[in-house]
Amino acid sequence: MPDCDVITGLNEPFTNPEDFLLKVYPNPATNTITVEIPQLLQKRSGPGGFQATTVYHKWGSAILEVYDLFGKKQLERVVHQGQLPVTMDVSRWPRGMYVFRLSFRGETVAMEKVVVE
Repeated sequence: MPDCDVITGLNEPFTNPEDFLLKVYPNPATNTITVEIPQLLQKRSGPGGFQATTVYHKWGSAILEVYDLFGKKQLERVVHQGQLPVTMDVSRWPRGMYVFRLSFRGETVAMEKVVVE
């Protein structure tokens, strides 16, 4: 699949930024965490002020990874566009901060930090 899509407007990524967010809650968490997968993915590339933004309206699947603060991968799961929220049991995870990373074609497109108590 080439890096192209239907251009709906130059300001699209800026008018509804919530459409691109990976939502992880509650924060802090104790027993379970819910992860909402965004409907649209946004990739930025290029140096400094010359960044290009690609918006993926149809992206099929991506990889959700969870890392602890030491960089150790705790979880990896394939997620799909339009998927219902994912609930995870974190009651046995060590206390601390975790980084939830959504990657598409090997690049990070969304990230969120969560504390597990």
